[in-house]
Amino acid sequence: MLTRLLPRLPWLRDIRGTSALEFALVAPIFFVAMFGTIDFGRAMWAYSTIESAATEGARYAAIRGSNKLFPATASQVKSFVVSRAYALDVNTNQVTVAWNPDNDPGSQVTVQVAYSFSFLMIGFLPLPPIELGTSSTLTVH
Repeated sequence: MLTRLLPRLPWLRDIRGTSALEFALVAPIFFVAMFGTIDFGRAMWAYSTIESAATEGARYAAIRGSNKLFPATASQVKSFVVSRAYALDVNTNQVTVAWNPDNDPGSQVTVQVAYSFSFLMIGFLPLPPIELGTSSTLTVH
C-alpha cells in the first residue's frame, strides 16, 4: 500500500538540497580532523624547536668551559637558547642550566627547556595548553 502512495508524493523524490545536507553532516568532522592534524604538526614542530635549542645551548656551554678565555655563564647560555627557539615565545625563565659538579672540563652540563603549547582549536574545543619539555646533557670540553 505504501508503494502506491510514493509516486503521488513528489517531495519524496525531490533531491534538491541533499548535497548541502551531506556537507552539513560531514563538514564538522572534516574540519576537526583537519585542524587537529595542523595542531599536532604545530606541536611536533614546537617540540623539535625546543629540543634543538636545548641541544645547541648544551653545546654552547660545553665548548665554553672554565678553562676558556671567556667561559659561559648560565645567563649567557639561557639567552643563547632563547635566541635559538625560533618563532616560539620562550623566555629565560623557561630555561634551566646546570653544571655537574662545575664548569671544569670533564663535567656535565645539562640544559632544560620548558614550553607551554596552546592549541589553535581552543575556541572550538576546550583544550588546555600542554607543557612540552626537553633536556640535553653534554660533557664540558
